[in-house]
Amino acid sequence: MKDFTSTDETDTGLTPTVSGILQCLKFLAAEAASLKLLRTLSAIEDALEMAACESGAHRLEEPQEETARPVFH
Repeated sequence: MKDFTSTDETDTGLTPTVSGILQCLKFLAAEAASLKLLRTLSAIEDALEMAACESGAHRLEEPQEETARPVFH
């Protein structure tokens, strides 16, 4: 597993950011909601809330249901 605490960005050039992690959690929450995975959705929402609080960021908007979305398996 990659050590994301390293400040050496020369290996991949990818650096995780708080906003990127919050966006990922928001996307996962929307997917869980669309699949009606209620316990998973609840856990992801809890993680989103904790990550936002921990980072000092405001919680992102609740996932909105969309009419036509691809579902990835």
